Amino acid sequence: MILIYVSVPHDVPDKCSSTVSSEETMDRVISYLDYSRLIKQYIAPFHIEDPEAALKYAYSIALGGDAPAPIGDKQKQIALEVVRDIALASKDNRRKLLGSIARDGSVKVSCRSLIAIS
Repeated sequence: MILIYVSVPHDVPDKCSSTVSSEETMDRVISYLDYSRLIKQYIAPFHIEDPEAALKYAYSIALGGDAPAPIGDKQKQIALEVVRDIALASKDNRRKLLGSIARDGSVKVSCRSLIAIS
């Protein structure tokens, strides 16, 4: 998967405006593909029925975290929000998706929860 960040200001056609965003810095405007929005739109139809697959896509949003500030930080925050939303929507599978804490304080880690987004 390749994320491309374009620093050349340009007009965005109306039909693409929901997936292309811009951030202004002191000396330029950075336009970029809003990958997180694309992923959210893509997983919307199946995130309740197949939360494990949706989580894999949600974790990929965090890959944009290495982008220049403030875009990278925003991508990590959005990834955390999407993971949270998927976990909350799948009430029956939360333990399977994220792990759990037993009454004695021991932590049962899920394979999915081993991926850190910070």
